[in-house]
Amino acid sequence: MSRLFYIPLILGMALSVSCGRGKVAGKKAEPSARITKRSTPAEFAEPQGFLDLIKHSSEPKGGFDANKAPRWNTDRFMSYISSQGVVLTDVNDSSNRKVSPVQLRSELVSRKGDSFKTFAHLAHIYSIPYKQYSEMAYQKSENGAVLTISYGYKLTFAIEECKYRLVQCDFTASEGE
Repeated sequence: MSRLFYIPLILGMALSVSCGRGKVAGKKAEPSARITKRSTPAEFAEPQGFLDLIKHSSEPKGGFDANKAPRWNTDRFMSYISSQGVVLTDVNDSSNRKVSPVQLRSELVSRKGDSFKTFAHLAHIYSIPYKQYSEMAYQKSENGAVLTISYGYKLTFAIEECKYRLVQCDFTASEGE
């Protein structure tokens, strides 16, 4: 067999592997990054319920658009919010604002405002079933739990009146760079 035959064969194999298609002999293909089932540790089921409440009913199509956020049951949503309000931070605009329950409820009902947009974005990200966006990590804290979403959300819950309540929502992913 001519050596010229091997050149296109080797180039074809290299291209196939570098483009994420095929696999090299002797190596297993990478597992899918798609999340098909979520396993929530039992002790985090209650705060996880907040994310399950706000997520889209199906995978969002296209980029983020706050107008496409689900229409949440406001009373159920607010049952997860601290009676002292919630602190919202975003590394992209250095914002750090505390939103009262009254203001948050108003924004949820009107579907307008920075707080509404924050939760609409959180719902969008959590609804994308791929590890790089919505893989979950759980951690106990002194008075509650911290849930981290791989794309850059960190939700801090504290126990108030024997129930987990959201006290802080941090967005830590730099966007637009």
